[in-house]
Amino acid sequence: MGRSGATLRALLVVATVLAAGPSAACQQEARRPTFVQVVDADGAPVVGAAVSFAGGAPHLSGALQSTDVVEVAADARGRAVGRLLAGRCYVAWATGPDDGDGPRSESAVTGFFAAGAMLELVCLPSQRGGLPRLRPPYVAQGGLFGGPAPGHNSETL
Repeated sequence: MGRSGATLRALLVVATVLAAGPSAACQQEARRPTFVQVVDADGAPVVGAAVSFAGGAPHLSGALQSTDVVEVAADARGRAVGRLLAGRCYVAWATGPDDGDGPRSESAVTGFFAAGAMLELVCLPSQRGGLPRLRPPYVAQGGLFGGPAPGHNSETL
């Protein structure tokens, strides 16, 4: 009876563990450190820059995947470490701190790297103002070969 009682207790423990579900450690995906150096055009570190990472699975459509977004701040040496999910494809960009002297500096979007990469993001003064930029076709200038632009065609109908 002692041997069967021990077997019964072991089965009861296994059943309880299985009923409780996977542990929290198994449920969380592994994150790997990704190192970023944020510098300005002269190579000086950008202190307090906000570094953003956005990652997903590029082989899945947007409805089927979840997006992982991580935001970190650069330290006094312009360095930041983001903990990213392994097996995802990420893009990153940096925005300089708001010093009140004009537009914030920003980096170009650096993309398609995996967790564990080492990046350098160069922040340049923003060239964008508060007004939208015009994009072709410029209705005021006319269309192809001097003809009417599509915006002008609506007036003739």
